[in-house]
Amino acid sequence: MPLEKIIKNKNFLNLTLNAIQKKFAIAISGGSDSLALFYIMKDFLWKNNIYNKPILIMINHNFRQESQLECDFVMQIAEFHLFECICLNLEKNIEISGNKQDYARKMRYKLIIDFCKKNNIEVVMTAHHLDDQRETIMMRLNRGAGCDGLSGINSTHAMNDIQIIRPFLEIPKSWISHYMSKNNYLWLEDRTNNSDKYERSKTRKQLSQNHCNIESKGLILLTKKMKNTTSALNFYTDIEYKKIVKINKNNEIYIERNSLSALPIEIILRILKKIFTHHGEKKTNRVLYEDLVDLYQRIKILENNGSLQFGNFLILSCDNCFLFKKLN
Repeated sequence: MPLEKIIKNKNFLNLTLNAIQKKFAIAISGGSDSLALFYIMKDFLWKNNIYNKPILIMINHNFRQESQLECDFVMQIAEFHLFECICLNLEKNIEISGNKQDYARKMRYKLIIDFCKKNNIEVVMTAHHLDDQRETIMMRLNRGAGCDGLSGINSTHAMNDIQIIRPFLEIPKSWISHYMSKNNYLWLEDRTNNSDKYERSKTRKQLSQNHCNIESKGLILLTKKMKNTTSALNFYTDIEYKKIVKINKNNEIYIERNSLSALPIEIILRILKKIFTHHGEKKTNRVLYEDLVDLYQRIKILENNGSLQFGNFLILSCDNCFLFKKLN
């Protein structure tokens, strides 16, 4: 029964029918989720007489002793089913400062996107599912996220012109597990999935132990509403940005003080964020919400000819406007 539910899911069908018309790939590991995506796609293509086989892309992170064994395991499955599989390797023995999982995710996508660009692959499928979405929402709630963060994982987005799609995003993990078990498919467990060292693993455990849950239908509806709200806010931010933000030939940015202060606070903060993310250096591209709130409180009380610095910008108050000058 879960298989029928999976292949009839609108998100799965829409994304899959679009992908199979192009050269596409499946990001795969030895885990149950991505292997389920592979097996379901293999059967879907066969039953519908579609001969556009995806390339399977495996990443060897070189973090654990089991990494090479996992690659060998997936390569054997691909060979048995006559699918092309590529194993890409992260560089060994790199010292990582900060979040190891975050680094691995960024490097994983970089390797996949680079490979796709070189091989004219247009679409990559990943096996993120509804339980991943639930964990993401809970982690972001704990950080005090707004509507942008509570939009959750996107079912589709572009990275360097490569389309990343997630056909399982409205599919519960239980359906995937049932499908794999019912068909007696083998998979490998990543022991780091149960480690308390990582935020996602801790959140997964808390959701399981505390029975703190969001119903599937409610979760899907929440993310859709938050996406719509974010889209509306960005739409009106763009309109006001074009009205009140002016850039001179020296790339100095002017905003009329009264026009800015007349706007709702959320639109003001988004305009400020847009200035820093579109015109700032890399180090200011990620601007925290609380920093923007603090910044606006500071600039709105600047007296004429007063100034302050934020990131690589000097912000001056002059002639009833704010002037943003990028520092060298």
